Amino acid sequence: MPPLRLPALVMTPAQTDTPLSPEQKTFNRLSQQIAKVRQQMGDWESAMEATRQRVLKELLPLRDQHLQLRIQLLAQMDTISLTQKLGK
Repeated sequence: MPPLRLPALVMTPAQTDTPLSPEQKTFNRLSQQIAKVRQQMGDWESAMEATRQRVLKELLPLRDQHLQLRIQLLAQMDTISLTQKLGK
C-alpha cells in the first residue's frame, strides 16, 4: 500500500494585507519543493514498476529461450563430434 500523500502546507497570514515574513516565504517555498519531489518519487516508483513488469513479461522469456537454444546447439555439436573428427 503506497504511503499517504498529504497536500503541501502553505503558511498564510491571518490578515491578507500583512505581507509574509521571510521565514514564512522560505517555509512555503520549501513545502512546495517537498511536494514536487514527492510527486517525482511517485512517478519514478510507477516507472520502476512498469519496467519490472515488462522485464518479467518480455525479457525473461527471451532469456530462457536463448538458454534453451544454446543447450540445443551444444547437444548438436556433441552429437556431431561423436560421428565426425573435428580438426583444429
